[in-house]
Amino acid sequence: MKDYASKLFVVEEKHTAAAMGSGDLAVLATPALVAMVENTAKESIQNLVDPGQTTVGIEI
Repeated sequence: MKDYASKLFVVEEKHTAAAMGSGDLAVLATPALVAMVENTAKESIQNLVDPGQTTVGIEI
């Protein structure tokens, strides 16, 4: 069985569609969700790459 890491994000007002201008509701905005996913992916490989190296995504 694989080990999976997890990360907790607390959705704040600044993460809502209304606050980000991507919608009118106080729900998690898609741009905020994408940023959270990208951040988690970046942090999950930190111990697998050499210092100064990183990865880049090509598709969401």
